[in-house]
Amino acid sequence: MKRILAPLTLALMTLMLSLVMILDSCDQSRRDDVYAEYDGPFPVIVDYDLTIEKMLKAGRFGDVDSDITSAHFPSSERGKRRVNVLAANFWGDIDSDKVLRVFQKKGLRPLTLRELLALASQYPHLADEGTIIIALGSTWKGRAGVNNVVALSSNNGTGAISLCWTGVFTGADYRFVAVQE
Repeated sequence: MKRILAPLTLALMTLMLSLVMILDSCDQSRRDDVYAEYDGPFPVIVDYDLTIEKMLKAGRFGDVDSDITSAHFPSSERGKRRVNVLAANFWGDIDSDKVLRVFQKKGLRPLTLRELLALASQYPHLADEGTIIIALGSTWKGRAGVNNVVALSSNNGTGAISLCWTGVFTGADYRFVAVQE
């Protein structure tokens, strides 16, 4: 009897473990199934050969975080390229990891700093007062040891480029930008 029960018990335990893993993956899919509205596409020409400093100067931004530099945000991309940008509004609190998972499911890639600066230069009114545009495609580990991403906003009618911590973004004022690939 013990010879029959041991393999049967093992098979039952394996089946239960498989079911738990399947249910957990279904639960993860449900957590990632969030609603977003997309604006765009916005066709943008990006010159990857320009330094961050030249792009900031050309964009005539009013406020720029001093840590937004070519040294902190290096890029290996070269040449000029056209990208189609979408801006997603998730209407509420959302963390950056969930935004990245949603983008990946939809075949989108988060904007890099250079792409965000090109977008801001070519569509200067995209970041109206109260709207904050987040580019999750470029990160920099700041002095506090925390990952930072770049944010575009408006300050008294001029563009402002700043850094913010990754994590949870609260409120409906955030737009997350991505490239249609």
